[in-house]
This record gives sequence, structure tokens and C-alpha cells, in this order.
Amino acid sequence: MSKKDRMKFGLDSLFADNNNNDDEKSGKADGEASSAEESAAGGLMTVRLSMVEPDKKQPRKEFDEAAISELADNISHMGVLQPLLVRPAAAAGRYTIVAGERRWRAARLAGLTEIPVIVRDMSEVEAAQIALIENVQREDLNPIDEARGYKRLAEEFGMAHEDIALAVGKSRPMISNMIRILDMPEEMIGAVHDGTLSVGHAKVLCAQKEDIQQRLFKEIVNRKLSVRDTEKLLKDILKGKASIDKGVRVSKRSSDSRITEYSLSMKEEYGVEPKFTVKADNSVVMKISFKDKNELAEFMKKLS
Repeated sequence: MSKKDRMKFGLDSLFADNNNNDDEKSGKADGEASSAEESAAGGLMTVRLSMVEPDKKQPRKEFDEAAISELADNISHMGVLQPLLVRPAAAAGRYTIVAGERRWRAARLAGLTEIPVIVRDMSEVEAAQIALIENVQREDLNPIDEARGYKRLAEEFGMAHEDIALAVGKSRPMISNMIRILDMPEEMIGAVHDGTLSVGHAKVLCAQKEDIQQRLFKEIVNRKLSVRDTEKLLKDILKGKASIDKGVRVSKRSSDSRITEYSLSMKEEYGVEPKFTVKADNSVVMKISFKDKNELAEFMKKLS
């Protein structure tokens, strides 16, 4: 089963065929209602905006105010074209947002008094799963908020990491590693949140003892080390060949941290370690070697 199919399975198992992707990217209209939403028997209705409230436990904690303002302009001209997904709140006649808080914020900014919604009866765990999946699908969720979403599913609702991975279309090791990042000191978690550290850096740091972790963190921040240079420094330290004070010479070829991130992701997701070559015309060649046909077959199985 492919990632896409696993994610679809996770959504379908929670609320039929309802398409709950949130709104559109900046510069586009509020989106088109899916055929699944249009055919939702008895679920589609219009309610007063004041009767709909955000979920305080939803994974996304920050919203781009400029994008909300632009979306509000679109809504002012075209209305809310894609209904919000909501569930009944504890108070009668009120609803809690499961997916679509950006649309709700933009509609409020645009001065709307009513908003279209699709009402679904669902448990807290189902709502938490859908909210996290919807945010992960948009691919702009802060990694710390994403990790906290996974942790909530695991700890508050008792979901196994493998089940979380199936629901959101990620690998089990990826889910486990993201949750482990939250075990780092708050200073490092904050650095990942604001982009000073990448997820790749965090994965290296969270596996180390506290003293080495702190020293590496200082070097990464002060010298802007790439993930690859951080790993090299760590190896030298562990072998006694280098000290933090001396540091390492930063590789000129590792300036694009995205290449390193891709390599780490491939290794984690598929068990292979590709080699990337960036050519003069900025094209990129990826080379993967396999020790035998069985290893290739296993890779192709995971890929499909």
C-alpha cells in the first residue's frame, strides 16, 4: 500500500469519503467543495459563525496572518466555497472545528455571520487524527507542532506508533523519531520550532548524551553546521579525534542542507543511502547501490 493510499485509508476509516483538505494556497480562492462533501447526506448545513469555535487542542498553533487576510479578501468576493468539518460541542447548538480553522478565521475577518459546515459525530481521538492528518497533508505544519500531535495520539489516546504512521502516511521510525525530538531540552525544541535547527539536526542531537548534546548544539548554532558536518564532528568526538574547541572544517559541498535531509529521509524510510551529485547546471543526480537483487526487491516493495 502506497503512502497516498495509506493516508486515504486513514481518512476514509474515520469519516467516509469526505475530502477534508484545508483551504487553498495563497493567491487562490477558498477552494472548491468536493463531490463527497456535496453528497454528504444530512451533514451539510449553514450555521452562525458565532456558534463555531476552534479546537484548543488542534496541532496547529500558529497561523500566517498575511495569508488569512488574503483569504478573507477572497471570501469577501466569493464566499466560503469549501465547508468546514465540525463536530457537536458539549454545549447544545455549538460546534467544534475539526478541519478548516483558517477558513473560520478568514470568514470572521471578512465579516461573515454564517458559515457552511459539515457536521460529523466523532470521538476525540477521531477528531485529533483528522486534524493532524489534514495539517500534515498541507505540508506546512511546524515540525514541533507535528511532533506534539503525534505524541498526543500516542499518549492521550494510546495509539501505537505503527498505527499513527498508517493514519498519516508516514513510516513508523519517522513517527518515533519525531516524538523523540520532544525529549530534548526546551532550548533545542525552541530552535527547531523557529528554524534554527532542522529536523535532521534534532535527530542527531536527541540520540546523544546530555553533555555531547549540549556541546553539539552550541557548535551547530554558532557555526551554522549542516547536518552532515554535525555528524562528522560527532564521529570525530566519539573517536577522540576532535574536540568541540577545535571543531571541524565545514564542507563546502554540504551547503545545501536539503540534500542531506533527503538522504536521511531515504535511509530512514527505505533503508537505502543514496548519493546525490549536483551538477554545474544545478541539475541533481541520485545514485542508489544495492548489495544484491534481494535488497533491490525489498526497496521496490517499500517504494510501491
